[in-house]
Amino acid sequence: MIDRLSRPKLKIKATALDKSIEIVAFILLLSCYVSLGINYSFLPDIVPIHFDSTGNPNGYSNKFSLWILPGIALLVNIFFTVLGRYPHVFNYPERITEENALFHYTLGTRLLRWLKVSINLVFLFITQMIVSGATANYSKFNVLFIPLVLLIVLAPIFYYLVRYRKAPEIK
Repeated sequence: MIDRLSRPKLKIKATALDKSIEIVAFILLLSCYVSLGINYSFLPDIVPIHFDSTGNPNGYSNKFSLWILPGIALLVNIFFTVLGRYPHVFNYPERITEENALFHYTLGTRLLRWLKVSINLVFLFITQMIVSGATANYSKFNVLFIPLVLLIVLAPIFYYLVRYRKAPEIK
C-alpha cells in the first residue's frame, strides 16, 4: 500500500477515442432505460428474472424489479467514472514510476471505459432477453449467454494485459 501512496498523481486527459468510448457507454446505458421504458406497459405483472443453466426460467418477480438492472449498470458506471479519476490507486503489472506513469494510467483509465461499454452491453442484453421472453411468452433464456458475457467482459481485460506486456521500455 505504501507504493500506491508514493505513486505520481497525474490527471489523464481524455483523447477523442476516450470521449467516443464514453459516448458509446452512455448510449448503451441509456438504451437499457429507454428499452425497458418503452416495453414496460406491455410486460406481464410477473416476469422471469432468473434462469437455470439450460436457459429455463426458475425465478420470477414483479415487472418493477427489472428496473434494478439498469440501476446496477448506472451505479457501476458512476463507480468506474469516479475510480477513473484516481488511476494511481489501480493495480498494475509493474512498479509505477514517474517515467511510466502516464503510459500505465492512460491504459488503465481506457480499460475502465471499455469495461463500462462491456458491462452496459451485458445489461442491455439481459434486459432485452427478459423483455423479449416476458412479452412473447418465450420461456427459455439463450444458453449462449454465459459464454457471450465472459467474452464481452474478459476481451478488454485480456487485450489490455497484452498491451501492458508490450509497454515501451522507459529508461
